[in-house]
Amino acid sequence: GFDGTSWFKTDRRRSSVAPSSRGQYTIRPIENVKQAVQYQVLLEPLATTALFGPYRIRGIRGALPALEADTDDGVYTRFPLLRRVQYDVTSEIPAPARLQNSQTGEVQTVSNDLQRKYLRLPADTDPRIQTLAKEITASATTALDKAALVETYLKKNYSYTLALTWDPGRQPISTFLFNAKTGHCEYFASSMAILLRAAGVPTRLVNGFLMGDYNPIGDDYIVRQSDAHSWVEVYVDGRWV
Repeated sequence: GFDGTSWFKTDRRRSSVAPSSRGQYTIRPIENVKQAVQYQVLLEPLATTALFGPYRIRGIRGALPALEADTDDGVYTRFPLLRRVQYDVTSEIPAPARLQNSQTGEVQTVSNDLQRKYLRLPADTDPRIQTLAKEITASATTALDKAALVETYLKKNYSYTLALTWDPGRQPISTFLFNAKTGHCEYFASSMAILLRAAGVPTRLVNGFLMGDYNPIGDDYIVRQSDAHSWVEVYVDGRWV
């Protein structure tokens, strides 16, 4: 959820994930074996219990303490990791081309639970945001079309910077959209999420890491703290895109 100044989890429930005798944790069954990929993660200690991997994580194997999963596809260790750990992950990653064409009709009807969680806006949301959302997405009929239009609008009319010189005030999204028009990834992602929710598209904000730098010697990716990032996912045909 979003309270006007910061994001928070509306459902903090986590369920335990029991390992098999070989240390394999099954998070969810694989739906399409052709989309399954396997990779290895070497994770340095971080100030979080989250385990990282490309969406959608299906299984984890390694010498890890008990694992937990939440309702937003997050996977966590029950206790903080105080040392470097290594684990193997199986993810199911849908083909990008198929995702782009996965919705051809009107914006779908979503469950009451999704509407409560992912269309919720603060009671004191600036009414100009609702107006702007309608203006940007007026020509769109699908969730992906609306997302593309909002993304293009933000890219065209706003600039990225890590050096904020303006006061966000009590309505930071309004300040960003209508006055400052410059900010870092959290402002872009938060604004996109709020605009899409105002346009009737179930949307969530995600924190994680970009892919980092490819290392041809080790045939792997080096992901640093500086690769931390915020982005947006929209709900399309029963999955987050």
